[in-house]
Amino acid sequence: MSFADLVRAAEQAWPLLLAVVLLPALMAGIIGLLHAPGRGGDSPWRYLYALAIYLAAIPGMFSATLVLYALLFTGESLLEVNLLVYFGPIAGMAAAFALARRSVDLDEIPGFGRLSGLLLMAAVSFAAVFLLTRLRLWVVFRANLLWFFALALGVFAALKLGAARLFGRRGASRAGQ
Repeated sequence: MSFADLVRAAEQAWPLLLAVVLLPALMAGIIGLLHAPGRGGDSPWRYLYALAIYLAAIPGMFSATLVLYALLFTGESLLEVNLLVYFGPIAGMAAAFALARRSVDLDEIPGFGRLSGLLLMAAVSFAAVFLLTRLRLWVVFRANLLWFFALALGVFAALKLGAARLFGRRGASRAGQ
């Protein structure tokens, strides 16, 4: 099965895809109605929020990867793609995060620091690849050397922050508090 076959299968199973997109956000909204205000960080609510966040993040990250793959490598026009397949999971992830954030501090959700670190590392990696493909730095770097070092330092700092949040100790995301 190729990547295009997987996208076509998702397009044909649109009711299931719609359920996958909407379920985590609905779950986060319903959990917020079930507990008292300010109690979202208590057990078992934070674990239920974690389930909703992870259910939203997995297809959301896959969809973001799909969009970036279409932009960077295939040159596919995003005006001609199925919006539910390409952008639905991203919107569902944003909605689930926003609904959960209304009721609980996301740092209280187990593993959220590592999940956000993984999201940051993926975003920085794709940004670096995009930049390299657009600048065409294959043989000669013709810009000022200072710009090259600034770019390298920025990518390194973002990757280091993402790696620290992904692989760091339990309180690494709350450093300085």
